[in-house]
Order: sequence, then C-alpha cells, then structure tokens
Amino acid sequence: MKSQFLWLAWLLLLATAMPVFSQKYEYQLRIDAPGAIRMVYFGGWYGEKAYIIDSAAIQPVDKKNVVFAGEKNLPAGQYFFTSNLSTVTLDFIINGENKIQFFTPSATAWADSFQVVKSKENTPYFLWKSFKKEKEDRISTAYTMLDMLKKATKDRKVLEEKSREIRALRESIDSFSRVQKVKYPDLLFAKIISAETPPVFPASISAVNKDGQVNPAYMQYFRSHFWDAYDFSDERLLNTPVPARRADDFMQL
Repeated sequence: MKSQFLWLAWLLLLATAMPVFSQKYEYQLRIDAPGAIRMVYFGGWYGEKAYIIDSAAIQPVDKKNVVFAGEKNLPAGQYFFTSNLSTVTLDFIINGENKIQFFTPSATAWADSFQVVKSKENTPYFLWKSFKKEKEDRISTAYTMLDMLKKATKDRKVLEEKSREIRALRESIDSFSRVQKVKYPDLLFAKIISAETPPVFPASISAVNKDGQVNPAYMQYFRSHFWDAYDFSDERLLNTPVPARRADDFMQL
C-alpha cells in the first residue's frame, strides 16, 4: 500500500512539473459532401505572394472535417482554404481568433456557400461578401441587357437609363463598404474592403463630359485621392493581397 501511495505521489509530481502544451490555433473546415476532394490546403498571403501553411487529407473515417492546428499564433491577415479540385480559394480573416469553424456543402458548391460558424471578424465579412456578390450578379445581368439594347435601339435615353442602373449598383457596393469601416473600425476585414473602395467624388466633377469623353478632372481627382482610404499605419494589411492589387490598379490609371 505504501509503495502504491509513493508511486501515485510520484506521478502527481511529474504531472505538475511537466510543461502543458496547448494548441495556439485550430481552424476547422467541414465539407458535407466532399466528393472527389482528397486534399485540402490552408494558406495565407504576404503581399502579392500566396503561400501554403499546411495541408490535410480527407480521412476515410470522417469524410467531412479537416482541422488545421498549430502551436504558434498566426499573424493577423487574410487566409484561405483550397483543394486538389479547385483553384478557387475560400477566403477568410484571422485577427486574434484562435478557433474558428467553417463549412461548405460540397465540392460543386465549394465557394458559393462557404460559411462561418460565428466569428467576430468573419461573420460581418461574409455578410459583406454576400451583399457584394448579389449586386455584382445584377451588374453582370445589366451589362448583358445594355449590350442587347445597344443592338436594338439608338435611343440615348434608354441606354443612359440602363447605364445609370449599373452605376447605382456599383455605388451601393461602395457605400456599403464604407459603412463597414464606420461600424467596425477595429476589425481587419473593414480595413481590407475600405482600402479598395474608390474615393467619393465631389458633385461638381462628373465622370464624363457632355461629349461623352472621360473628364480629365475626374481622372486627376481619382489619382490624387486613390490611396485616401488605405491605412498605411496598419501592418496587418501586409498579410493580404490588397497592397499589391491596389498598386497594380494605380499603375493602370
């Protein structure tokens, strides 16, 4: 009995003396119908470069979940999942949240239905992405209609009405994006989308002149205020593709 007591005491001493190792992050992706997906990759960005952090095979025992875990906190930035079947990335934000769960229904709806299970950063980010996609789908349809109208009529009023509809849809995206920065001033996703929002133009500067040509004053204002919404003091943006993408856009003006 005494020896058993000493043995238990020794085990207790070892348990209290041993360092406790805990996972610093754990990001889970559930794919309800993975189909032919065999490998899922977890990656991030630094400037224009995307890099793979980890990979995980779809296990035969549990064909729905892959988990990426590590001992070191990841820097705040934009990250993604991708798979052996798709070059389309499932984008999300890491900014101090060490455990996040994501899901997507299947390999065929890989990106369209990518969702998050409650996240301070990603819940509003995904709502913004959904809003933006709905508007962009309507813009695409409107452009198709405009092309058809150009072939069917020369009536400038009809064509201008459809063009105004397209501009209004674009402005609705920009306005909603600006609201996110006001509503979530400390969240990274708001900084990301704000950085890519075009400047607000004075009412006195129109995009085109009366002759239909691009207004030089409009382009000058655009160049001068292109970087107004970009927060150069926020180093988290370096771990996103935004700086490189904005630089490319600026060079094309």
